[in-house]
Amino acid sequence: MPHIVVVTMTVDADDPDRGARRRGRGGGPPTRPPPVSGTALAVPGLSRPDRAPPGIAAGRSDMGQVRMATRYGRRAILLGLARAVPVALLGACGQPAPQGPGVVLVEPTATPTRTPTPTPTAVPPPPTPSPTATPTRPPAPTATATRIPPTATLPGTPPLAANPAGGYEADFTSTGWQSQRTGSFKTSYDPAQGGYLFTLEQIDSGQSLYAPENPQLRDFAVEAVAKPIVPVGPQGHYSYGLAFLVQPRQQGQVARVRYQFTVFTDGRYELEFCNGTTTCRALIVPTASPAIQTGANRLTVAVRGATITMAINGQAVATHSIAEPNIGPGTVGVYVSSSANQAGGAAFGYLRAKPAP
Repeated sequence: MPHIVVVTMTVDADDPDRGARRRGRGGGPPTRPPPVSGTALAVPGLSRPDRAPPGIAAGRSDMGQVRMATRYGRRAILLGLARAVPVALLGACGQPAPQGPGVVLVEPTATPTRTPTPTPTAVPPPPTPSPTATPTRPPAPTATATRIPPTATLPGTPPLAANPAGGYEADFTSTGWQSQRTGSFKTSYDPAQGGYLFTLEQIDSGQSLYAPENPQLRDFAVEAVAKPIVPVGPQGHYSYGLAFLVQPRQQGQVARVRYQFTVFTDGRYELEFCNGTTTCRALIVPTASPAIQTGANRLTVAVRGATITMAINGQAVATHSIAEPNIGPGTVGVYVSSSANQAGGAAFGYLRAKPAP
C-alpha cells in the first residue's frame, strides 16, 4: 500500500554560527560570539522560555538587544511554521502527528469510492389506446315501397269483371284507341294476336297512352292483361305495364305527372314516378319476382287512400305510400318501353278499373 512521506524541516534556533556566517559574507572570517552570561530574554510564543538566544545578554546595548531579538524571533517563526504545517495537513487527513523530526511514513487513508448514482431507466410511456371506431348507423331507407312475399294475395285478385259498375272498361276498337302510327310508335287492334297492339319503333325510349274517356279515379283498382310481342334478343329486354293516377297536364309541363307499374321481359318489375318532365324516377328499382311469367301477365294496382299495392298474376309484390306532392284523382293508361339495344311492344287484352271495395 503506498505511503505518504512527510519531511519536516527543522531550523536550529540555537545555531549561533548561522547568523555569524551570514554576517561574515562581507569580508573576514566569521567569528563566533563569545558566550555571554546574563539574564535570559524570553519572547512569548516564539522562543523557549528556559534559555535566551545566544548573544542576547544584559551586556549589550538596547538597540543591539532589539536586533538580536528580532533575528531570533524570525527563526522561531520559521521553526513554528515548519512544524505546524505538516501537523495540520496530517490532522486534516485523519493521521496522527509525527513523532519527532525527520521523515515520517504515514499510512494513507483509503479514498472512499463514490457509489455512482444509478441512471434512471426510462419508463416507456403507456401505449396510446387505439381510437375505437364509432359505429355508424346506416341511414334509414327513405323509400316508402314495401315488398310483399310472393305468396301474399290481394283482396279481389281474381280478374276484374268486364264493364265494372262505376268503373272503366277500355274499348280498344273505339276511335279514341284507334290505330295510329307516328315516328316513335304504332298501335293497332288484332284479337288474333291478343288485342290492342302497342309497339315502339325507336330503341331506348318509352311511351304511354291514356284512356281517351279520361276517367278520374282515386280509390280504385286498375288491371290489365298483357304479353310481349317483340322477340327479345340474347342481351335485350324491354318492359310494359300500367299508367295510373295520371294527372292533367299543367302549363309548362312537357309530360303528364303519373305513376307507372311495369314488368320486364327478363322477370323483373318496377314502380316509377314521372314528375311532368321527360324523365321518371324509380320508386321501386327493378326487382326480380317469380310471379312474372314469360307469356301473358295480369297486372293489378290498387289505390286506397295514400297506399298503392301492386300485384302480378294475383300475387301482391310491393306497396308504396304516396308522398309525392299534388297527387289527386287521375286517369289510367298503358305503357311500353324499349332498351338501348332492343325494341319493345306488348299486346293488351283488356284494361279496366273499378272503385276500391
